[in-house]
Amino acid sequence: MYRKYVHLIKNCQLVGMEPLDDIFTLQLITLFDSLSFGLIYAFLPPYIFVLGGSHVTIGFLAVTTLIAQLLSSDIIRDLIHFQGRKTALYTIFNIAAICHALLFLTNSSWFTILARCIFAATNQSSSLTKAILMKKVPSDETQYQLIIFNILSSSGYIIGPILAGCLFDISFAISCFLASVLTIINICLLATVSHEDDDSPSEGSDLSVMNRTAQYIKDAVQHFNNSDYKTNWDLISMKYMFTASTTIFFSKFTQILKYNFQADSVAIGYTTSYMNALMFIGIYLCNKFKSKMSQVPIILIINGGFIVLLVCTFLACYSPVYSIYAALCIPIVLARTLILDYWEDLVNDRKNTDLKVLGNSISIGAGLTVPIAFGILCNQIGHHAVIIFSVLPLVGSLIILNRYMASNHYKIK
Repeated sequence: MYRKYVHLIKNCQLVGMEPLDDIFTLQLITLFDSLSFGLIYAFLPPYIFVLGGSHVTIGFLAVTTLIAQLLSSDIIRDLIHFQGRKTALYTIFNIAAICHALLFLTNSSWFTILARCIFAATNQSSSLTKAILMKKVPSDETQYQLIIFNILSSSGYIIGPILAGCLFDISFAISCFLASVLTIINICLLATVSHEDDDSPSEGSDLSVMNRTAQYIKDAVQHFNNSDYKTNWDLISMKYMFTASTTIFFSKFTQILKYNFQADSVAIGYTTSYMNALMFIGIYLCNKFKSKMSQVPIILIINGGFIVLLVCTFLACYSPVYSIYAALCIPIVLARTLILDYWEDLVNDRKNTDLKVLGNSISIGAGLTVPIAFGILCNQIGHHAVIIFSVLPLVGSLIILNRYMASNHYKIK
């Protein structure tokens, strides 16, 4: 029977077809990989508190993991060059399984951060699984399989926080253990996937990871110098403040839940899942909105988005009832998504290529500076720091936006 099955697989490959088992297995790997991530990420900051860390420690976690994520694409690109796609994915899953296991074996907050940084530096499993999957999918099924892949890769952000919230009060180690087990299952599943003929090691890049990072920083500085920042300081400042505000609110809303509603871990897990679902839905709704508002000046739409975001964020921070908070999250997520969607159009009006490229660097800069500053203030004044960092930057953005609406940059028709 085994020989007949192998013979069938070879016949499929000879006629240009891929075994359906490979596609199903890779989609299953996508699901398990997403769930393993979702089981950990939302409750890692509270776990740092359990281990004796502070808000500054959590800020350090956010900054170091962001740095690791920025390096990960270059690290994995070199790994693919040296090992090939499938073997590189093996390596990624093995590192992930070890890092997940270290989280429930250690009692040190700093060692936990180290393990998470190692994981983040190699966490390109989703993109690599997608690349292998697309090599095996017939051309007439590409769109369908991509839809399935996107649904499965997003499922961990919905299911994972709910499971982790139910388990956290028992022990966060259970979530870490389950994530490690799911990753080990993925290692076993990957072994059954057939190897591609064109998937072999090749020559690596001429530049090392650190040299490429140094080049990226040099390019970012060059883009800033060429962005005419003396004229475009308003957009640069708004981008930084918008990123700072949304980063803090969407990562620290749990403090509002605990202070206002005395929410437990289960409620926090469900709320995290709910907000992630809103983000996915918001992308679809904003695309529909954009197609119907093509005649409205961009500056008016963004101004309205900032007003809605400011008012609803302020009300959510002081909401006395959880149901009101949950309802306010809908316009908050939609306004955030709308601003992000229209931001490129707003920048394009300035006709400065360097300013357009600089946007991502500004967001990274906010991600590297705001968490530590927030942690220092939060250690002093508690949940009020969430309100300050979420609301005041939006106020500043609106002041800048309305002051320059009547300038020569934008003319309201």
